[in-house]
Amino acid sequence: MSELKGHISAKSLTKAFGSALAVDDVDFTIPAGSYCCLLGPSGCGKTTSLRMISGHDTQTSGSIAIDDRDLGTIPPAQRPTAMMFQNYYLFQVCLILLTGLVHISDKQIQFTCPCTVCGL
Repeated sequence: MSELKGHISAKSLTKAFGSALAVDDVDFTIPAGSYCCLLGPSGCGKTTSLRMISGHDTQTSGSIAIDDRDLGTIPPAQRPTAMMFQNYYLFQVCLILLTGLVHISDKQIQFTCPCTVCGL
């Protein structure tokens, strides 16, 4: 049996936008074949971390590796990664559901999240 590939590690990962630190000296490892979720409040660096792993943002300092291969200078198209947006508006099936789930009554808009309806 072959060994699983896809072990991700970050060491001292930092991303600054000017004087604002989006990610500050973060270390993490994600074992190959595992399922991982990044949880935290808005603005804490979840998406920025994923963008650095995928190569869409470059880290200010620190390193990112997949299977011990440093990704520092590898362009996004050559990395073994993909980036998927979390906004359900990008899914057409949810747009159809969204149209039927927005109700205007008494000048207030009521919205039911399509993800609870379609099971996504």
